[in-house]
Amino acid sequence: MACAALLGATQANAQGQNLSILTANTDARTAAMGNVSAAAEGMYLYNNPAAIFATDKKFTADAAASLFEKAEGADGTFGIYALSAGYKLAKRHAVFAGFRYAGGLSLKGSDLLGNPTKDYKPYNWTLDLGYTYFLGKGFAAYATGSLIYSHLSKNATGAAFSVGGAYQKQRVDPRQQTYQPHA
Repeated sequence: MACAALLGATQANAQGQNLSILTANTDARTAAMGNVSAAAEGMYLYNNPAAIFATDKKFTADAAASLFEKAEGADGTFGIYALSAGYKLAKRHAVFAGFRYAGGLSLKGSDLLGNPTKDYKPYNWTLDLGYTYFLGKGFAAYATGSLIYSHLSKNATGAAFSVGGAYQKQRVDPRQQTYQPHA
């Protein structure tokens, strides 16, 4: 019964299209592996904030840019850009901050009769924050939040929040700050 329900599940989009800045992968290695981000090394805020405890890094900073092929009927090149930083506070806490921007296209505008109007330049950006806590024995919990701004046909502002947990079979011992196999 449950299997039939899962197979019959479909996705519905009320607006017709999702916000690409929230779904596009910020890490080229992860994107190349089919968007599997559980083992990502970097961009922890956007992939797996708890994974910072599997490294011996106290501070991490990453930048990424993804450029897409030219769209027909558009000037410019669509790109998604991301910056992310993370810092371990004390032995069990880490905080993150990041910024994402998607844009670069210029589309010719027209009215209902087909007469040219001003050019249309859509873009989106997010300001992102995160926190993770190392619970012990390989377990960690995290929370992330985003402020979202979208300039499409009209301007829109929103927010997103998520919580999660992770288990690392091998981790950094927060008391010694050295990498050790999980016992």
